[in-house]
Amino acid sequence: MEGFWHSGKRSTRSDITSMKPLLNLPYMDNLFKLLMSIYPLSQELINYLRANLEIKELKRGDFLLKKSRICTHIYFIESGCLRCFYEKNGAEATSWLMTEGNVIVSVSSFFNQKESRESIQAMEDTVVIGISFEKLEYINRTYIEFNFHGRVLSQKYYAISDDQLYAIKMQRAPERYLHLLETQPELFDRVPAKYIASLLGISEPTLSRVRKKYKRK
Repeated sequence: MEGFWHSGKRSTRSDITSMKPLLNLPYMDNLFKLLMSIYPLSQELINYLRANLEIKELKRGDFLLKKSRICTHIYFIESGCLRCFYEKNGAEATSWLMTEGNVIVSVSSFFNQKESRESIQAMEDTVVIGISFEKLEYINRTYIEFNFHGRVLSQKYYAISDDQLYAIKMQRAPERYLHLLETQPELFDRVPAKYIASLLGISEPTLSRVRKKYKRK
């Protein structure tokens, strides 16, 4: 996953002036529940996160990240839905659709601090909680237990990515559809069909036919 704005000039680091310190503690509840479910957090780390996490509110259609910008933050989706996609010659290819409770980032851009290949756009009004690359690096060096969280989350999303690749390469359209319906059923009520079809690597008419077929069963 990737992304942030491109002005036509040489790409620079993302402008994050719209990111605000996360002073509204209730916003932290879901993120801390996720982290604590993986491994306990020390009080020192909790205090650091409270002081350094930032919140960003997006309206439907807003970009969290645009192609050719450097991804400076990794985000937890507090609420809403985001789409990651590639662009070429005016065509778009959806690579991820993520809803609340998930982590989203332009992987190659963030961890290598280089220009992104993807854009990330809100499919509905969305709230994300982010931390910068530099502060995450500091956490990993200073609070060793957080490396455990990173490993577990990396395993989760690598497995999802591997399943998606297998589906595209080895499964027929009905199998891809049924897998997505099982793993992310909420998408079908929240995301336009053209983006779901793109994620599945099929045409929109094919998705429509498959959905009709399985609705009759």
